[in-house]
Amino acid sequence: MRSLGVLMDRELPDSERKRVREVVLSHPEARGLHDLRTRSTGTGEHIEFHLELDPDLTLARAHDITDDIEQHLRAAFPTAEFTIHQEPAGLEDERLDHRLRR
Repeated sequence: MRSLGVLMDRELPDSERKRVREVVLSHPEARGLHDLRTRSTGTGEHIEFHLELDPDLTLARAHDITDDIEQHLRAAFPTAEFTIHQEPAGLEDERLDHRLRR
């Protein structure tokens, strides 16, 4: 069944997805996250999401915050690979989360 889940590109269990959200949102400068996608690779996990940050941050500061969040995620998910897309908080754009709820 585990192999089938990998082949079907299933999301990680809700408890692990919740843990990702908790780690990200525990950072004082994280304003939110959306479009969280997770999957098992067989030997680890792949975790990707859009990180919402203050729109007035410099690119260097946004990068530092993202690196810090990624370090905390790596401690919680040591075998995972991460893809984090930075976005200004409050941006109204087409979101995968919204399309999947329809």
